Amino acid sequence: MYGKSFYSVKQVAMSMETDCKPELCLLQNLSDLELRLFKKLGVKEHFSKEDIIAVMESKRLLWKDKSCKGKEVKLIINLLRNLHSIMEIEHVKIEDLQKHKDFIVAPDENNVLAPTYELALEDQAVRWSRKVRLVHGDVPPNIAKAVGVQTKKTSLIKRFSKGIFSFGQREKLTTRLNGLLRDYPGDTSIFKEFIQNADDAGATEINFIKFFRTQNIAHSIGRNQVLGPALCIYNNSHFSDSDLDGIRNLGIGSKTDDPTKTGQYGLGFNAVYHITDTPSFYTKGPGLGKEGVLCIFDPLFKDIPDTDEPGIKCDIDDMDDEFKDILKGYPGMKSDVGTMFRLPLRQEKAYFVKKG
Repeated sequence: MYGKSFYSVKQVAMSMETDCKPELCLLQNLSDLELRLFKKLGVKEHFSKEDIIAVMESKRLLWKDKSCKGKEVKLIINLLRNLHSIMEIEHVKIEDLQKHKDFIVAPDENNVLAPTYELALEDQAVRWSRKVRLVHGDVPPNIAKAVGVQTKKTSLIKRFSKGIFSFGQREKLTTRLNGLLRDYPGDTSIFKEFIQNADDAGATEINFIKFFRTQNIAHSIGRNQVLGPALCIYNNSHFSDSDLDGIRNLGIGSKTDDPTKTGQYGLGFNAVYHITDTPSFYTKGPGLGKEGVLCIFDPLFKDIPDTDEPGIKCDIDDMDDEFKDILKGYPGMKSDVGTMFRLPLRQEKAYFVKKG
């Protein structure tokens, strides 16, 4: 018994960021004798992440898709405060709690509980005609981000994009690129790779374009709001599904089973990392929608905000005015079939370009 209420030993702790009665109780203003007694009874020093997530799980199962009462909303927000505090103390990231992701919940703007990965933070600067599920306004933004709530822009990007790479670990990808760049020199072989790939795709035309215009953009995906000089490469063919798979899977190109084709799409393309950090391409043709597909590669996680993927594939048909500048850095394609690569020229030393 504590105060006028009875609690099990599992429901009480000596320290806690914010009290979460009646689910989890903080023992306060105890004498030394009481402290020793409670410790003898097995009361823990502080709650664990699992203790807090277990309460969240029970609340989500209780309320399901119904709107919570005000006291329950406050309780869940206090649970989030405590979870965040423990994560900071233990140096734990939300990525380390993926097995619990469906039960780390927060109230949305309608007081309905949802997994944090389904929610977004309000941002008045980002306007979008489609509805985004927003986290409750009383959840502090720093805590919301730490427990898995996305920015509004990231939530929108994920709606119309797919991760390019089947593996998303930065160290693994950059290490792999280091090895590939040692095998593919940063000289005229880059141009030869593009010519070979265009020939393999059945193209009859290829152009190398110095697109050195500097442009300011306001409505696009990336963090960089100024587009600098780039080398662009156009050919009058389009990507197939197997080509997209080949360029996605490093070293498992779409050409490996076809002896009539030169090179390996997945391998040879990566020679571009000698001159750029974020290559991309825009391709139009049959099976690619009315407006085509844009693929952006970001192995250093520099330009694409908070997607946890080193690249994304976007269907242009699905984009609204919030991303109307997304093709501004590409020379125009007059035909309904074609591919335009864009290689922003590197302005500083790359993490994965090493000698040796």
